[in-house]
Amino acid sequence: MEYLIHILVMMCLYVILSTSFNLVVGSAGLFALSHAAFYAIGAYASAILIIDVGLPFPLPLLIGALFTAAIGAVAALPALRIGGHYLVIVTLALQVIVLAFLINAQAITRGPAGISGIPRVELFGLALDSPQRFLPLAAFFAAFCFWIAWRLTESPFGRALRAMREDEEATKAIGKNVVYMKLSAFALSAGLASVAGALLGRYISFISVESFTIEETIYVLAMIIQIGRASC
Repeated sequence: MEYLIHILVMMCLYVILSTSFNLVVGSAGLFALSHAAFYAIGAYASAILIIDVGLPFPLPLLIGALFTAAIGAVAALPALRIGGHYLVIVTLALQVIVLAFLINAQAITRGPAGISGIPRVELFGLALDSPQRFLPLAAFFAAFCFWIAWRLTESPFGRALRAMREDEEATKAIGKNVVYMKLSAFALSAGLASVAGALLGRYISFISVESFTIEETIYVLAMIIQIGRASC
């Protein structure tokens, strides 16, 4: 039974990852392969703020989301000029750079050994130290992130993203700021993905680069394809 609940917890994390990735790939039509990097940045930023700085929950998660969103906006800069296969190559390079930094910046990230001993979340004096106790928190954040993504895609901003996906030049012609839209899509997607990373660290009390390889991005992309692109 505990294993089944563990699967449900991981499903919640992948709901966050797939809905956040869908903002870029589905709604904006920007094919990127750096989502696992944002997942990793959120996990490491949250863990470092907990262990080295001592910030209480949920501050590390929120600060990590803002930091990752800023990285996402920077990652969007190549998308302002290029697209298609070139954007895939650039974002794949970002994935490689992030993992290389996590491995080599041992003073900050503990290198290949990863970060262990991440404290469990405590709410109202109760430690969420089992899958049964952690599941409600994971489900809450999955539902909340899905709601944010859904609201964005159904808003005028979301409709503008879909218009940009179909015809970028026509979107520019009607006065939409395509630069702002691309930066925003990447930033929002990265910020939401970081939430899954922060929760992963608090759930298993350990993170390492092996959890954030390019295969993770492929898994999430496969989920989006299965449920239908831009279905949020």
